[in-house]
Amino acid sequence: PVTSGRDHIFLKFTVPKGKVADIMRIINFLQTKFDKINITIDVTNGSISDDDYEKKVKEALKQLGIEVDEK
Repeated sequence: PVTSGRDHIFLKFTVPKGKVADIMRIINFLQTKFDKINITIDVTNGSISDDDYEKKVKEALKQLGIEVDEK
């Protein structure tokens, strides 16, 4: 534990196209400092078929053991 600093961080931003891997490096670093990371994904300005969403997104998260709260 850190004696001074932050015990909670909330950041909200738009990820520039092509920069997801860079954001993942930051998340990986934060995971070394915090026990829990909550991620919200809000995607716009495009589309995905229901089939792709079910098979490629939800199924992949399920296989990772990640519970999803769809609102």
